[in-house]
Amino acid sequence: VLSAATGRGYVPRSLMPAVQILNRVFFSPRLFISAFQIPWYTVKYITNPMVRRAGIRASLGLAGLTGSLIGLGKLSGLWESETDPTSTDFGRVKIGDTKLDVMSNYRPIINLIARLTTMKRKVQEGYTKEIKREDVDDMIIQFVRGKFDPIVSTVWSLLTGRTFAGEQFPPKEEDAAKILKDETLPFVILDIMDAYATDGITGAFLGGLGFLGVNVSSYPSRTFD
Repeated sequence: VLSAATGRGYVPRSLMPAVQILNRVFFSPRLFISAFQIPWYTVKYITNPMVRRAGIRASLGLAGLTGSLIGLGKLSGLWESETDPTSTDFGRVKIGDTKLDVMSNYRPIINLIARLTTMKRKVQEGYTKEIKREDVDDMIIQFVRGKFDPIVSTVWSLLTGRTFAGEQFPPKEEDAAKILKDETLPFVILDIMDAYATDGITGAFLGGLGFLGVNVSSYPSRTFD
């Protein structure tokens, strides 16, 4: 349970060679696996009923505390947040044009499940669109692509002609430096640079939260209007 809670999902020794291969393709596959193992291990492997109940209460309490803080901050005007689970910005805290994703691994999973269940998604312009049956495969592929290692993602961009964000790839000459920066620099450094460019010193401070495991993104959005 402790290994899963710290982002190192358990993998049987017999499957470790496969994980080493997955590490070449995906970004931190054990971190992704741990998102599913935390609730499962809490129920299955804690044999003492009292300890198991305490673990379940702690997990539910953390989820409730996170939701409460996001909601209270929105009501008090400290930040904005999105409550529609079909929106890419679901659960994100928005301060200025910088967004903090406090749900980490769980947000994209919740997004995918909500969209597949309702066959709807909320777009950046703020309205809800129906998802066509023929678009489901592309949506799942895009979800998987978001887990790729940066090098594999770059190769995919070369093959498809588009980056993960939908930009042209290879880029036009005037955009080449930006694309090269986005594809090579560590995510945390990119987050700080983008946040500073968007919201100045405040944005740079928020971007630094990436060192603590908070996903940070900075770009204007009409989703919260």
